[in-house]
Amino acid sequence: MNVIKGDLGDIINENKKLNTFYDKANDKIADLQAQNRDLVEFVQDFYGVIIKDNSSVEGYEKLIVKSIELLDKHEGVQ
Repeated sequence: MNVIKGDLGDIINENKKLNTFYDKANDKIADLQAQNRDLVEFVQDFYGVIIKDNSSVEGYEKLIVKSIELLDKHEGVQ
């Protein structure tokens, strides 16, 4: 009976480790999805500056500000 309890305890501990691993992986996936959404928005803004704003100085200034905001937002995420 002790063997069964020991094995069950090991299984429970391994399950907890796996759940922690999956939670961390899901958090990382959520971070990457947020980065992806921001990158898509940035690229759309970039092409908007080139196409819609006809490469105006104001358009590029907006793009630079957006770039800095994006970098600041995801500075710690890698």
